[in-house]
Amino acid sequence: MASLLRSRLVGVAAAHPNIGLRPLTGRRPTALIVSNNSNCPPLATSTRKFSLTSYSPAMDSGKEFKGYGTETKTYANSEAVKGVPKHASKPWAKDLSLEAKPMGALFASPQSADEWQSFRISDADVKRYHADGYISNVRVLSEEQCDRLLEDYCKFLDEDNPHDGHGFFYEYHRNQSGDPDNVLLHTLGHWRITEQFHDLVHLPSIAVPASQLIDPANKEECVVRMWHDQLFGKPPRHGGVVAWHQDYSYWNRTIPMKHLTVHIALDDQTDEPDNGCLRFVPGSHHWHRDGQPLPITDATFGNMDSIKAALTPEELASFRNVPGRLRKGEASFHHPLTVHGSFSNRTPSARRACVVNYIADGVSSNTDDVLLSGTEPIPKGARVEGRFFPVVFDPAWAQK
Repeated sequence: MASLLRSRLVGVAAAHPNIGLRPLTGRRPTALIVSNNSNCPPLATSTRKFSLTSYSPAMDSGKEFKGYGTETKTYANSEAVKGVPKHASKPWAKDLSLEAKPMGALFASPQSADEWQSFRISDADVKRYHADGYISNVRVLSEEQCDRLLEDYCKFLDEDNPHDGHGFFYEYHRNQSGDPDNVLLHTLGHWRITEQFHDLVHLPSIAVPASQLIDPANKEECVVRMWHDQLFGKPPRHGGVVAWHQDYSYWNRTIPMKHLTVHIALDDQTDEPDNGCLRFVPGSHHWHRDGQPLPITDATFGNMDSIKAALTPEELASFRNVPGRLRKGEASFHHPLTVHGSFSNRTPSARRACVVNYIADGVSSNTDDVLLSGTEPIPKGARVEGRFFPVVFDPAWAQK
């Protein structure tokens, strides 16, 4: 299936040169951005410790849960571990959440129903997604587009010259693990900071398939809204793990569960040797507790197998991970309950990825707290909408 998806969507991109694959135009070679000997600052050094961990209002504060494995875990959040941006935005920096439509920095928007239709995936792909909880190896960006996004990525790492819009991050974890030998960059909110990452959340090659996949009952194609974006960075030789988890464990402050994650590789992700490629547990999107996701077992993402303490014997017996093996510019789409994660990167090359998380139009807030740091509160029961959650695709746009 992967090879068929690649060949078909590469063909689609070739038919739309302003949207898909485009030739390199004198930009600096990828090696300059992949290597630690580049203009891209290293994430961490052995002499510096970092202590930021993740936070979301959905986390259970001090709530104990009984595991189905060998131990009982307790998770408690803290006001001190939210991943607060380290620098305020400059007064002249523009918050790009004020721009509800793509700005033309990364691709040219489709101009006809036929163009929108060309980004649909097949019924067989949709069936596979709902059977396994994910599909993988879908070509969505050219290498040149990835290189341009990596240029923006590198700017976010420069602590001596922080980006003017740094304060617009929802979260900024320079190293979420806190261990300088297992470094994991993790950010949310960069779509508000640079035009190219802003446009990425509107990318037709991910927004159109999201509309086909996002209904967990597979009964309708939905209007799709932005939820939030993420960056994950694993530097060469000391890149950290992302522990097994379900995304909706962090998102049940919104209901119903009509969410979807798109993970886009900005570098090749390999499993032999393993540079920290994304991995999935097929069928795990059926694992829940009376309709609720599995609990958060490690806010730092550092304890790879901590989730196993919360699994039933049957779930443990069927726990089998499959490497995605994404190539640069390829994406995977996965269900909000699909268990996924990635091991450390001990190779000489970086492993970087951008993630776009979507919701279906009509999803509502399940809290009176802010949904994302720095955004305006949406009252409990009210629809999630407004400038921070723009519509990125409406199936009506593809109707003739």
